[in-house]
Amino acid sequence: MQEDSDYNVSEIRSVLASMGFKQNDIGKSLSVLSGGEIIKLLLAKMLMGRYNILLMDEPSNFLDIPSLEALEILMKEYAGTIVFITHDKRLLDNVADVIYEISDKKINLKH
Repeated sequence: MQEDSDYNVSEIRSVLASMGFKQNDIGKSLSVLSGGEIIKLLLAKMLMGRYNILLMDEPSNFLDIPSLEALEILMKEYAGTIVFITHDKRLLDNVADVIYEISDKKINLKH
């Protein structure tokens, strides 16, 4: 994960820990990680990458509460633009600066 990131090893480990990874999880192969762990790893990698814009579809799906809280922090601290689709009102309230709602084949600015 470090080769794709501007973060050092301790920063990466800190983010992974905030997403619920333990010290002994760090060296594990992807093949032994659960589906939820892989999702958390991919979210952490994406949010620590060098991208100007991220497009995310339901990023809070399948996350436990501590991982969701860590995701919210990472999304708020992200330097680029994040466009995400979600039904998670809490995530919208805690992270989104601008909200568009699609209803009856129309896009409406909500906030």
